[in-house]
Amino acid sequence: MKSDSTATSQAQFLLDYFNAVISGTNILHRDFAYIQSTPRNRLSFVTEFSHLLTSNRQESCKPADYFHLIELMSQDFPYEVVKRAAELAEYVLGIQQQQPEKAKLGVALPSKSFVVFFRVCFYYMELVAMAEQCIVAAFEEHQRVRPHALSPNYSHEELRTIRDNFVALLNEDISKSSTVVQVPPARTLQTSIDRAFSAGALRATASTGAFSTFVYLELARSLAMLDVVE
Repeated sequence: MKSDSTATSQAQFLLDYFNAVISGTNILHRDFAYIQSTPRNRLSFVTEFSHLLTSNRQESCKPADYFHLIELMSQDFPYEVVKRAAELAEYVLGIQQQQPEKAKLGVALPSKSFVVFFRVCFYYMELVAMAEQCIVAAFEEHQRVRPHALSPNYSHEELRTIRDNFVALLNEDISKSSTVVQVPPARTLQTSIDRAFSAGALRATASTGAFSTFVYLELARSLAMLDVVE
């Protein structure tokens, strides 16, 4: 039979744990597998990261500095999420660099903007990665059957075909995923997709790679602007 002191300590442990869950601090100094395991944990991590930036009192940091701050909260947090958020922030903020790939992520980014894009790139981590791959696949498939004599600019009809193919590929990947994929409300996702494919600048370049990158970034940008997860 357990002693009263043992029962009390166990009860206190449970009380402390659930208080940490309620306050969101349960994700501090935990491994990435735990942090990304539930939607609540992901949002709590972003909130605590935002608090850390506020206490740090720096209005802007380089991506590597953001990553080092995140490592203080979780040592095995993947850099890929930070990299995606930084690339999206650079795109939305209009930071264009003619530097080698390794030097591109060395620009200081406003912390308020970075947190917004980090939130989307982490909360919708699986969806964002899938969307990037499916957009490339949809464009490449269309390019294989596209007559070379056509104008380098994509017509509205072609964009509609590519969009429909992308949606089909994305839905298939989500349904086949072995892990739970966080997906925004259907209306939010549909609006983000429509905005990405209808953007006027989309038809300004003939490069398939540039097309797919542009659509991916526009999709992620729209998700960030429309994101209402609580």
